[in-house]
Amino acid sequence: MEQEVKDKTSKPQGLMPKNLQALIIAGIALVMIVIMALTGRKAPAPVTAPAAPPPPSPVDQARILSFRHDIQQQQADSATKLDTLGLSDILYLAFVFIDILALFRRIQVEKSRVESRRVTSSRHPTA
Repeated sequence: MEQEVKDKTSKPQGLMPKNLQALIIAGIALVMIVIMALTGRKAPAPVTAPAAPPPPSPVDQARILSFRHDIQQQQADSATKLDTLGLSDILYLAFVFIDILALFRRIQVEKSRVESRRVTSSRHPTA
């Protein structure tokens, strides 16, 4: 004679059905669709053609010649400034450039030293 097996375990309180999340999401989607259907859709605004650009102002030849003269004068002034730059000025600028390069090199060396110390200290921790 076989005895019937009865499940006497009680379900824990607060247990939700397995498909509850899917039902909630489907319900929210349905509510959104209903709201969109009821509110309708606004008619799109008519597209207007862009306004034509304003016509260019008349060209004043005297003004163009004045601009050209000013530019040529500025070019001539800058050329004379470069011509007056003497050999001592050029040497000074070269030494300043070399000093800047040396400073950058020292910074790189110091960074690599700090990095190597950090790597070394992480490999061999002191007790």
